[in-house]
Formats: sequence, C-alpha cells, structure tokens
Amino acid sequence: MAYSASQKYQLADRQADGMIWGMKSLFMFLMVGAFCGSMSAQLAQSVVVGGVTREYYLHVPEGTKTPMALVIALHGGGGNGMQMARSTSFAELADREKFIVAFPNGINHQWNDGRSEVGSTSDDVGFMRAIIADIEKHARVDEKRIFATGMSNGAAMASRLGCEMSETIRGIGPVSNTMKVDAVETCHPTRAVGVIEFHGTADSIVPYDGGEIVVLGRRRGKVIGTKEYSEFWAKQNGCDAKPVATALPDIAHDGTVVTKMEFQHCKRAPVIFYSIAGGGHAWPSGAERKFRLVPSVESHQVDATALIWEFFKNLH
Repeated sequence: MAYSASQKYQLADRQADGMIWGMKSLFMFLMVGAFCGSMSAQLAQSVVVGGVTREYYLHVPEGTKTPMALVIALHGGGGNGMQMARSTSFAELADREKFIVAFPNGINHQWNDGRSEVGSTSDDVGFMRAIIADIEKHARVDEKRIFATGMSNGAAMASRLGCEMSETIRGIGPVSNTMKVDAVETCHPTRAVGVIEFHGTADSIVPYDGGEIVVLGRRRGKVIGTKEYSEFWAKQNGCDAKPVATALPDIAHDGTVVTKMEFQHCKRAPVIFYSIAGGGHAWPSGAERKFRLVPSVESHQVDATALIWEFFKNLH
C-alpha cells in the first residue's frame, strides 16, 4: 500500500512510540480486561484541566486498606493509556505488589514534554497534578511514594515531571528517551528524585548519544544523550561522577547485551542506567507490538516493568 508523505508522518509518529490504535474511549474501556488480563479494578476517569476534559485509566488492587504507592505510566507518542497498560503489564504487577497505577491519555496521543517540535501545548504537568488529586478521592495514596514512568515521548514527560514536580514525584523511570537539550539548564528539582533509565544503543528514533529526533524526515526536536542524562541526575543527587558498570548475563540470547550502570555513594537518591547494546526503540520485555512502521529490536534480557517497580519500591 502506498502512503502519501503526510500519511507517512502520521503513521511514523504513532509507530515510533506506540501502536496504531483507532479505538474510541468507550471501546477502550470495554476492552480493558482483554488487554490487561485479570484486573481487580480498572476505572475510566476524567478530570478537567484548564477547561479541557482529560482522561485516564485507574487500576486499584483489591484487599488493601493501607496507603499504597502510585505509579503514573505514560504512553509513547501516538499511543494511549490502554496501549501502555498492555505493553508494560503494570496492572498485573500492581495486583501482586499492591500499588496503584494510572494510565493517562495524552491529547492527540502526545505529551507536552517541553519540545516545541512535538506540537503539544497542553498543560500536562497540571494534568498530572489533577490526576493525583483525583485518585486520592478513590483510593488511599501514600503521598511519599508517587512515581512516574514512560515510554519515549512519555519518558521525556516523566523527566519533565522529575524536574517540575519533585515535591511530589519521588522517582522516575524513563524508557527510550531522555529530555530536551536545554532542560539541563532549567531543571532544578526542589527534592531528590530517584532515576532508573533504559535505552538501547540501536534506537533508530531517539539517538542513544543524543541529537535530533527525525522520523521519516520530520524533525521532532533535540534531546541529550544517555550519558549526559544519567550524569546530570547523578550530580543532582550527590552521587559519584562516574558509574560502576556491570555486564548482565545473557539469558535471552536475543542479540542484545545489557550493562547496568549504577552510580555510587548517592547522598540524595539513587541513579541507575541500563544500557542495552543492540536494543531498539522498545520497552524491554514488553508485550510484542505489531504493525511497526519503524523496526525496533526488543530486548528480553531484562524486564523493565519489574525493575522499575523494584527501584521505586526501595526509594525512601
């Protein structure tokens, strides 16, 4: 099938960061159990931010009366909250580990992560604040354990939250993105933010070493490289300047090699970076995605969802 240039751009934007989903909100809600497996509670919620109605999906485990941690999981550009739930299996893990997870929807499937080239001017920081306040009406949230993670555009948005909502966000877990190039000059967290990061060296969408994101000729802004990103957060958190590298065993035999880069002697909060040699623009050990316009190698050497939660769980 032949695509026009504009169609290619639209498809690439969606497939670079997520699956092509043509579902409407009601259909997504009805199908959530099929995508996310057995769930104790999955509620479609909405909040009004700046006069705009915003939507998110809320998963609350049953049988827990004590305050629980909250993880906000942000989809990639072109995706949605349902897709994020399916590809990460955070809801299933939340049932086992007893934490709350929210899967918000970005306006036009995008997040305003600070890059003007993304084309979003929505108040997504305000949206996250509204989500947290709204969830507190439905469940008991441990306000000292609120975290954000995301894929690609969602990862950059999680980084923005670490910069601008550090009084609330205790830790972030970006996958396959860092943050815009000038963020290192404007990011001034008021409280320590733990960081666990994943990125593949063969990412054809977001350059591992930083630079301009280009999708089928369309410029999507510049981001910093993984080394600069992790060292920035290490400096923020009072860690040693260079990390200790540990090569992880080859358990998947999928052609990728993972090195855990852990910064030592952090005075404020830990910083860990999983460098995935040969890995592409994908969530490690996530659900296999079809209809990729831009091919990506998905590593199964590590489970990003499990590692992110383990990291968050141990933040104090």
